[in-house]
Order: sequence, then C-alpha cells, then structure tokens
Amino acid sequence: MPKLTKLPKIRIIHIHNNVAKCPILIPTCWNVNDCSPGSREIAAVRANNYIPRETGIYYFEIDILECEDDLVISVGVSASYTCLDRLAGSVCKSKIINQLYPAIGMGGMNSWIEANFGNKPFKFDIMLYAKTFKSQNGFLIL
Repeated sequence: MPKLTKLPKIRIIHIHNNVAKCPILIPTCWNVNDCSPGSREIAAVRANNYIPRETGIYYFEIDILECEDDLVISVGVSASYTCLDRLAGSVCKSKIINQLYPAIGMGGMNSWIEANFGNKPFKFDIMLYAKTFKSQNGFLIL
C-alpha cells in the first residue's frame, strides 16, 4: 500500500523505487523536507534526488486522482535554490547551473495526485519515444 503524506494544501501518495538496483541515485519519491512551509494558497514540493545527467532522458508521471474546479497545477523541474511558495516553473532563471529536481506545484483545496517515478509501468511508452527520437535525430538528449 503506498504511503500517504499530507503536505500544506497538497496530498501526495509516495511511490518508492528500489534504488539498490540503480548504480546512480535517481528521484524516487517526493521529499517531505523540501516543500512549501506552513499552510499556503500555493504549495510546491521537490523530489528526493536530482535528475542525473547520466540518465539521458528522464521521465516521471503525475496522475490527478481528484481535484476541485479551481485546481491550478504545474509539473516540471526545479533547481534546489528555487523558492517553493509558488508554482513550479513560474520563476524564470536565465541560466540554471545546478541539478534539476522533479517538482510539482498546486493551488486549490482537496486535490489528490499520484506520482510514478518508475516503480510501475508508465502509461506513456517512454522507451518507444526515446528510441524514435534517437533514430530520427541520431542522438539522445543528455
């Protein structure tokens, strides 16, 4: 049974990978110690690890399980120094030199999301996409 965590205005179901099988650390769950402090209109959270460049294409999925009509959500990546009191991706930096973490920001009440960091099959066929991209472009994005 997935572990349920309640964060300010964000309820997240944690899904953990078995990182022992991976030679490098990858994001496996949301970091409950790296989220918006206190109760806020907008809240955000980052994953427990940054996306290593060695992974090439990195992918994670978010399912919106339940939401109210006024839900505002952003899914993307965030640098470690990005403020978490706003939606992920709402602050532009001209140059990002730090590692990037999967991030989600939400505004609204009583909304549930589920994150899949790869411990179960993805709904989207990312492997087919990566193979197609490589065959069409001759290289893989790193």
